[in-house]
Amino acid sequence: MVGVVDDFVSEAELNESPVAFNEEVFNPPLELPDADFQLTPLGWVIYGSEHGWYCRTGNYGATVEALIQAGAKLPEQTGGTSVVREVLG
Repeated sequence: MVGVVDDFVSEAELNESPVAFNEEVFNPPLELPDADFQLTPLGWVIYGSEHGWYCRTGNYGATVEALIQAGAKLPEQTGGTSVVREVLG
């Protein structure tokens, strides 16, 4: 299932609207941090919005929105680009 979330994050980098997925069917690991940097998928999107290869062209705001709608927990500290911060509230 981590691959599903990875694909979701990659779509943000490529400026594609994230494909909505049914969390009841896929049960994505939205709060599972990666082994290297301990970031959740939402954490990676926030980081990528500023530092990713596609930070100027990616659709990170829509991806943050989709992850939150899928059940990702909001971070304690808000980061990322202004678009991402606006979505995070």
